[in-house]
Amino acid sequence: MPSLRKLSVITLGALSVGAAPIAPESPIDSVASDSPVMERRDSASSAAATWNGCTYAVKGVGNFNARLSVDFTKTSSLPSTLHASSNTIGQGTAPYSRQFDPDNLDLESDGLHMIVPGGQDTSPISSAQMTTVWDDIQYGSVRTVAKASSVAGSVHGFFYYYDDSQETDIEIRTADTSQVHFTNQVTTPGNAETTYNFTAPSDITTAFHEYRIDWVAGKTMFYVDGVLKKTVTKNVPSSAGWWMWNNWSNGNTWTLGPPASDNHLVIKKIDAYFNRTSIASCGTK
Repeated sequence: MPSLRKLSVITLGALSVGAAPIAPESPIDSVASDSPVMERRDSASSAAATWNGCTYAVKGVGNFNARLSVDFTKTSSLPSTLHASSNTIGQGTAPYSRQFDPDNLDLESDGLHMIVPGGQDTSPISSAQMTTVWDDIQYGSVRTVAKASSVAGSVHGFFYYYDDSQETDIEIRTADTSQVHFTNQVTTPGNAETTYNFTAPSDITTAFHEYRIDWVAGKTMFYVDGVLKKTVTKNVPSSAGWWMWNNWSNGNTWTLGPPASDNHLVIKKIDAYFNRTSIASCGTK
């Protein structure tokens, strides 16, 4: 059993994140790790971007003006660039509402555990979520190294979100871990759905894998372990918003929950390159 390290969640208020701005504001490189920024990559992962003196260049994708990189095995708290959610989402047509609880984020020796506690049978279902503090992300290349839960009854999500019509997701349903789901949510009522299912790694619940979304104007690209699985050009979001990671259940037919026992999504690393609309131009790295 991994040794538990208490998660110290930074309280957000009037919070300045990233590097101190210069004139013009410099790109932000937030790294919560004892290792250098250009650290050795895990096997079966995407290549790091290259700093070109102004932006981070992701080969074959584009250039981005901000970076968020964190190794959760080497930190004792969430970095100031991430926020533990505490909001409640109504049940709608589902059996239960759900509430994101910062106490369901635990740092252990193998990474950040995002937990849906087992045995819940009343609303709201306690779940886990974190988001970027930045709400001005418009396009990016985001890689999440994670291990899925073997306990049925929740959904793991790695996704961009502005609202329900501006969203692109990678999701894993723990009731059926044989598949990974890639989706651009419908941007306009009447549009055809754009969701695609792909065979998941056979050891998705016992080993860490990299899940990546590249989002640029007019296109989203979905990868597993550095391999492009699907490119989607319909229902592509265009608004600036947040990046989010969650583990949740509301008992509907998508989650097939709540889980009977504790359900842990474990995130080992995040390496993300964003365009932030508040950064007008580049500066010195």
